Amino acid sequence: MKTKFYIITRLNADCFPGRPQLQKNNLNDKWLKARLELLVNYCCPSVFNQSWKDFQFILWCHPETPAIWKELLLMEPSEWVNVIFADSVDEAIDWDADIIVTTRLDSDDLIHRDFMFYIRDHLDRFIASEQTRQVYAFRHGYRYGSLAGPRGTLHNATQDDAPFLTLFSDIREDKEDALVYHDRHKRMLGLHDHVINKTLPAWISVTHDDQIAGTGVGIRALADITTTFAEFGVKK
Repeated sequence: MKTKFYIITRLNADCFPGRPQLQKNNLNDKWLKARLELLVNYCCPSVFNQSWKDFQFILWCHPETPAIWKELLLMEPSEWVNVIFADSVDEAIDWDADIIVTTRLDSDDLIHRDFMFYIRDHLDRFIASEQTRQVYAFRHGYRYGSLAGPRGTLHNATQDDAPFLTLFSDIREDKEDALVYHDRHKRMLGLHDHVINKTLPAWISVTHDDQIAGTGVGIRALADITTTFAEFGVKK
């Protein structure tokens, strides 16, 4: 079957309208500068250093993003990074496929270098399941930053519905709700058949001052953050 894989990172697009704080932030220069630094220092290296690379990386931005930020975001075009400024991410998807696989990754977070390898490895099991929609999630990861503990510490974390979900969609008969952003990540496991990977610590949630800390944070900090971050494509 013809299958297309995507990682979709929402920089400042408002995929769920009606959230006043996001609407206030997403066109604000100070917020954009801070978020772009997190994107460049954490998110992008983890994507670019994937061990399996046959996917497209979509950076989804608000259509009214100020021109200076648009120019900056488009400075280094790439064949497999698609920066879009749109209300919907649908236009960036090549719908000429049997199966669409979309992974959501926040612009301030990281994924393990083998994250997409595991996603590709699950494809045959999804096809065999005969489901038309299936969520794949990694239970284990880490939290890093000012809200995870003392600044600069890395902690084990456990969360099935963390915002690193992947949606496998067979679109041969139905393209509705085919992308991972069709609903909030906290609701996705209740909406679709799902598979939880309970082995690989596959994600790092970078917590900072303008967000709410996640759940399931371990008490003891990891001693060797350099080796751990290296597995996510980041030097520390």
